[in-house]
Amino acid sequence: MPPPSVHIPALDLTPVKNIKLSSTPSSASNTLLASTSCASSPSSVASTTSLRKLPFSYNRHQMLGKGAFSTVYFATNASTGEFMALKHLETARNSHTKSTANAMQKEIEVVSKLRHPHVVGYLGMTQDSDSIQIFMEYCPCGTLASFLNSFGPIPAPLMAIYTRQLLLGLTFLHHCGVAHRDIKGGNVLLAEKFGDVTTLKLSDFGSARELYTSPSPAKTRTLVPGTPLWSAPEVIRNECVTPEDWERADVWSLGEILQYSPMHTRADAHTS
Repeated sequence: MPPPSVHIPALDLTPVKNIKLSSTPSSASNTLLASTSCASSPSSVASTTSLRKLPFSYNRHQMLGKGAFSTVYFATNASTGEFMALKHLETARNSHTKSTANAMQKEIEVVSKLRHPHVVGYLGMTQDSDSIQIFMEYCPCGTLASFLNSFGPIPAPLMAIYTRQLLLGLTFLHHCGVAHRDIKGGNVLLAEKFGDVTTLKLSDFGSARELYTSPSPAKTRTLVPGTPLWSAPEVIRNECVTPEDWERADVWSLGEILQYSPMHTRADAHTS
């Protein structure tokens, strides 16, 4: 028997903030990916991806979640009514401003090049002297981890469908020369239903790296990325060096989701 339908709470559409993004081209401009996928060759992703300016107004509504350095809000496009998730970083108030802002910029560089049904969609960004905002596709059903915490284990036949979706998304990332490096239930979003089955999407690319354009791993191996409980042993041991190492580590983390989801209990909530 399939798990019960996810209850989506009513959204408060009263604008908390209405902002008109400047249409003046600048380094703090908004961008939207014009292409529909990554480049066909991993080594040429950066050079072949086309970005175009897209000024638009948006209404910011209630908070959806809060992390150590950023806050995610529900937002709507003021012109079209499109639902969006807005990831907001207050750079002026953050004691780790430089490193956190740089990490968010790298996240934007990665997600802006990706278009796939099982990867959360990037809609645009804006930046000023006090903050950085990333606009992402809104997935109303929350994360796989929260679903499991609310409804318990997923039956094997349904998990097989979800597994295929995640593998399609992960294969796409690796084809684009991108390693996610933090795959876990909390970074898998449940979007609208496609037919009779909810669509799963990989999200949160804060730990991701472009395997064929990043600096040599030997120079950047002091900090272990991702979440240890979901990481491959070689990641914990700081032994991932080649692109293939990171791709295999992603597959391990996805396997952890498969092992964890059918046997989930509420006691597992802290591992997400």
